Amino acid sequence: MNDDDLLRDSLTRISEQATPVDFLDRSLSRSKRIGRNQRIMTGIAAVVALAAVGGVAWQLNLPPVNHSTPGADHSPTPAGVASPTPSAVAGTAPVSPPTSTSPSRPADGCPVGAATLLSVLRAWPSYSSLEPTNTLTNVQCYQGYATARTTGVHAGPARVVFQYHASSKAWSVLAAGTADVCTQVPADVKPHLGGC
Repeated sequence: MNDDDLLRDSLTRISEQATPVDFLDRSLSRSKRIGRNQRIMTGIAAVVALAAVGGVAWQLNLPPVNHSTPGADHSPTPAGVASPTPSAVAGTAPVSPPTSTSPSRPADGCPVGAATLLSVLRAWPSYSSLEPTNTLTNVQCYQGYATARTTGVHAGPARVVFQYHASSKAWSVLAAGTADVCTQVPADVKPHLGGC
């Protein structure tokens, strides 16, 4: 026996002891497991993203806190967008409040709610000079005069000044804008109204 025969014989014995390994089945099962894990993680990420978007949308639909005078009408309304004119716009004739207001309104109209003033603002002929708003905030009322702020996104909020007419029991818009809106408000009333 020569060296070549001895080598062949040794290799044959070693090969008889070896068992074949099936890499294909192991590779396929691992690939399936990775795919399943990726689908699970994608589903979890989608649920988390939907929850975050839903939470943000829910928070944006909450009505803003209305800091009006005590006893004022606090009607929740959705947030809106206002784009006020850069200067004050003079008011016009009074507009009657909606029929839902109480018939026993005080002689000076105070307190007044944001919903009542919003309907007066929307009926105002110069309302088209403002970007439409769904919300008035910071309503303050004193001796037949009231101020409120529109909600503004594009150009910031505008200040609106209202006057109550006891003879017609109706509010009217005196002025609206971002500056000099209280020129028609009496000097003794101005300190009681925010923004004057």
